[in-house]
Amino acid sequence: MASRFAEAKTRGLQGPGLAAPDAVAGCAKHFCGYGAVLAGREYAPSDVSGQAVRDVYLPPFAAAVRAGVATIMPSLNALNGVPMTSNATLLDGWLRGRAGFDGLVISDYGAVRELIRHGVAADVAEAAALAIRAGCDIDMMGYSYVDHLSAAVERGLCTVADIDRSVRRVLRFKERLGLFDDPYRRCRSKGRTAGRSSHRPLAREAARRSIVLLTNRGDTLPVAPGRQRIAVIGPLADAAREMTGSWAAKGDPAACVSVLAGLREAYPEAAITHCAGAAIRGGGQKETGRGIAEAVGLAEAADLVVLCVGEGATMNGEATSRSDLDLPGWQRDLAEAVLAAGTPVIAIVFCGRPPVIPWLAERASALVCAWMLGHEAGHALADVVSGAAAPSARLAMSWPRAMGQIPIYAGAAPNGRTFDPDDHFTSKYIDVANELLFPFGHGLATTRFTLGEPRVDGEVVAPGRPVAVRVAVSNEGPRSGTATVFLFIRDPIAAVVRPGLELRGVAK
Repeated sequence: MASRFAEAKTRGLQGPGLAAPDAVAGCAKHFCGYGAVLAGREYAPSDVSGQAVRDVYLPPFAAAVRAGVATIMPSLNALNGVPMTSNATLLDGWLRGRAGFDGLVISDYGAVRELIRHGVAADVAEAAALAIRAGCDIDMMGYSYVDHLSAAVERGLCTVADIDRSVRRVLRFKERLGLFDDPYRRCRSKGRTAGRSSHRPLAREAARRSIVLLTNRGDTLPVAPGRQRIAVIGPLADAAREMTGSWAAKGDPAACVSVLAGLREAYPEAAITHCAGAAIRGGGQKETGRGIAEAVGLAEAADLVVLCVGEGATMNGEATSRSDLDLPGWQRDLAEAVLAAGTPVIAIVFCGRPPVIPWLAERASALVCAWMLGHEAGHALADVVSGAAAPSARLAMSWPRAMGQIPIYAGAAPNGRTFDPDDHFTSKYIDVANELLFPFGHGLATTRFTLGEPRVDGEVVAPGRPVAVRVAVSNEGPRSGTATVFLFIRDPIAAVVRPGLELRGVAK
């Protein structure tokens, strides 16, 4: 899956060629194993087996290289005891050697100097020499190369040839971008494109296709527009500025559509009431108590509640690790009070990571994962709630039932004592079920799809040859929709333990 993402992002950024005036040089990051940091805390070291590095963490970068990605950025952390900024085995050996990458390697912000803090360099000259020798061509915002490479050469820590190697790569990169022919063509912007009205239909469609319907008890969704009484509750209900998520670059928060605004437009005849009920994070107990009481009053007087909870924009992205993955602040208190009011609740969760919310999944009439949907968030969510658009997205990661299940993922390997309810000495928890809250690939439709028996071309799989697998998909429900079909394989007998499921294909 990550490999498919890497290929698509490379194509989208770079287009048919880097010399095109609107092409952007893509950067695959962070190389590699950054998702396995100790205790889930940003910048901490990763310690994973060589098997996992080969099978899990390197393939997406290999895919990006095959797609022609122009640059790659090492992660800020250390992998198996070696900081990635100076990891010659992976940067020069695997990346440039085995994977055949011929582009630029650019450090993360100030990462070269941070080799001193890692404890592998005594001073900046040593750090600069380690990075340049490992194949890190550009030192981003650290001034380690500019100010200290000459001293590193004088001290014999690196050679002029090491520097020339990277200089040639930089010059070749600029040539591929066409900068020698016209250095300033990418500076001649005709104005901002973010938020341009002609782009909003695409933004709305992208947002629609990112919404995951997690539960839908009693076919609560869709809710056809009419004269309903709808209470829109929660700190993210009327929070347009939060819809951009983190690292929004030129995204304009003022141009975002809130959930409240989107629902009012989609349900013109409905009596829509609103209150935040609580803050996204923190808030005084007395003030929050009044807000929750107001929310409960609105819920009791309504035919339907749309509850908007989750993380704010600044709680996602770099340096925002969390130790508790339940709803932040007083939001759980708010949600439980609203659920207790007895009115059907459509819960919309905004997040940048899987929250641990089994209590909400079990009690809400419908649960929707909205991630951070951008400028057209409110319209896209209203489209799905009202039935103007059918939900079609699937989860790109597994959602845990409890914190103790983490890390957990679809490709977990089997073990010699697979859980057996009749045998105490098997792999299990004594306080929670083994099963995930929602597995990788989960996502409901508002119609019913049936899959036929898969058909495989041929009975023998030959090395290096593609195999076609076909399956008939039938829509037996009342509405149109999009079915996403996953192809998983499993190698039952191998020299090393293989994953229980390996994703090998996706089709819509």
